[in-house]
Amino acid sequence: MKTSNKKVVSVVLQEGKLQSNVFASSKNIVKVEKIDDCLPTQGVKLTIDLEQMLPGDFVVRTVLAGNRRFIELLAHEGNSPLEALQGILELTGEERHYIDASRIEFSDGQSLVSISQCELVAAPKGR
Repeated sequence: MKTSNKKVVSVVLQEGKLQSNVFASSKNIVKVEKIDDCLPTQGVKLTIDLEQMLPGDFVVRTVLAGNRRFIELLAHEGNSPLEALQGILELTGEERHYIDASRIEFSDGQSLVSISQCELVAAPKGR
């Protein structure tokens, strides 16, 4: 959902075997609010300020669901989505398994993919 120059996205951070983190390339482009009425699931509402985003900026969600690991592109500025994801891939230090215009999938593993040089803006409580 877009509201003027803001994009609002609800994200699950933890539910069963699913865990996720949200990363932003720059400070102050994402406002995070806890969603209280979804227990035992942990979720947040992200308000992404599109006006504050500069070329090359992005907001992504890294996900671990069982052994599946992937990154979802939530917002970006400048490049095409595929070019943005290829740039993000370089920051992970991981080898991709699959990439398209909305996500990067990685080889099976037991840990969330981390993105260097980015702000961790949301993570499951107690992690």
